[in-house]
Amino acid sequence: KIKLMDFLESFNSVIRNACLNDDFYGKRGVELLSVEVLKFECQSDETNRILQEMIKETCDRLKYKERQRGENEVSMARLEGEIAEEKRREELVEVRKSHMKTEARIEGEAEGARIGAFITKLASTKTEDGSTMGFERAMRVYETQKQ
Repeated sequence: KIKLMDFLESFNSVIRNACLNDDFYGKRGVELLSVEVLKFECQSDETNRILQEMIKETCDRLKYKERQRGENEVSMARLEGEIAEEKRREELVEVRKSHMKTEARIEGEAEGARIGAFITKLASTKTEDGSTMGFERAMRVYETQKQ
């Protein structure tokens, strides 16, 4: 006989000592290669109840760990999705900013071309005395028109 806790703590060595190191089978011409315990019963109902409680607590703890691992994996997947979404939003903002810069540059170039054409035409306009206005005077006229 062996105490339950001793048995549970040293299960493999107890079985090995009880079966594999015993001459009982060798004397009968049987060589044991391995031994498996399929079932064991406690002699006392109280010990059996305690063992069942221990088994239930261990199973509950393992189930809790597995559930927690699953929840952690779901949380990690959700976070990874949010990170990917934020990166895509950042890319979208960069593309929009690039488009806005391009549009502003094109509008600025067009406005510059219109102003340039206006000033060139204004500079070549003949004044009352028959001379052309010139760029400096055309720029002053443009500045007063702009205000």
